[in-house]
Amino acid sequence: MTQKISLKKGSSEKVSLKKIAPALKRIRLEFSWKSNEKLDLDVSALICRHNASGLPELLSPRHLVCYAQKFDPERSTFAGEDVRDGVGQMEQIDVTLDNISAEAQEIAFVITIDDETGKKRLGHATEGFLKIFDDERNVELLDFDFLAPELAGNTICHVASLAREDSEWKLKAYGVGKAGLDIYDVVKAFGAGDDWFE
Repeated sequence: MTQKISLKKGSSEKVSLKKIAPALKRIRLEFSWKSNEKLDLDVSALICRHNASGLPELLSPRHLVCYAQKFDPERSTFAGEDVRDGVGQMEQIDVTLDNISAEAQEIAFVITIDDETGKKRLGHATEGFLKIFDDERNVELLDFDFLAPELAGNTICHVASLAREDSEWKLKAYGVGKAGLDIYDVVKAFGAGDDWFE
């Protein structure tokens, strides 16, 4: 039986998916949070190459997977439904590892706040978890408590990434806040130009 691993914020360790589940083909990422007031968080996956500086940048506009664009051209990554109950909810991303573009070196998973007032922050959440499952066996492999006090004033969180290293996929937990307000700021942070929004 696979032993679940709990990831820690700030750790430099990348967990090899091949090592913990050698036959792994599909993973399910479940992002859940709770809040004492309405807080609509959205999860996006950004399928990236690495630039000359080693930083992730989107392969193309179609490699942003989110509630408005449910899958990438290779159909490797799928976004679940946008859940909007606001106080205790879960959103899901599914990834088929063998279908990921050969150009991709990283898939970044990012949370943003859908808030027309511009006043909501991640500090309004009382807890936030990422759980990763072997989707075929419905076995939980990893979990990560990504909500830390230093995120309280942020509206964007880079929760975690899948990174391709030595022909295998490894998961790195981040839980890092980023500047900006919405998905447009996220896309720009991952290498998009203004022409992408025309």
